[in-house]
Amino acid sequence: RYLEQPDNKQISFTPLICMHCVDAPCLKACPSKAIRRENDGRVFIDENRCDLEKECVEACPYGAISINVEKEVAEKCDFCTHRTEVGLDPACVSNCPTDALVFGDLDDPESRISKLADKKKAKPWKAEEKTNPSVLYVSHEKWMEKKANTGVQLDSKDEDVTYEQNNLKK
Repeated sequence: RYLEQPDNKQISFTPLICMHCVDAPCLKACPSKAIRRENDGRVFIDENRCDLEKECVEACPYGAISINVEKEVAEKCDFCTHRTEVGLDPACVSNCPTDALVFGDLDDPESRISKLADKKKAKPWKAEEKTNPSVLYVSHEKWMEKKANTGVQLDSKDEDVTYEQNNLKK
């Protein structure tokens, strides 16, 4: 999912991905225990254990979990574990043409991401949820709060690009 800034002649995109929260409400809400925390802190959905009860979708205050109807499982961003395990950045980071996305260890004060987060005064989105998210945003603006629940999501099932809003096709 992503957000587009309203009433602006220039479009600015803000990706809405899993925040890999330290206090992840989805993890606590999942009755089948399909959601777990990896050793590196990532929140992961085990598709083999997912029973599609959807409590995790409802529990996530960021709207980061979706239902894959074809596979009949809940799914979300996992920071491209298959890439990061072999030393690559997540696909969104390596393909961002403006270098607006940075991936790394926020606990390492010498890492590029820690230095940038400090310099740019990056902060979590929806801090009032007290989930302690691992994803930070720079230039967080109030319009995000209003638009987040009407964000646009590309539908991966179709050859043609279609849009979904609040999980309802337009």
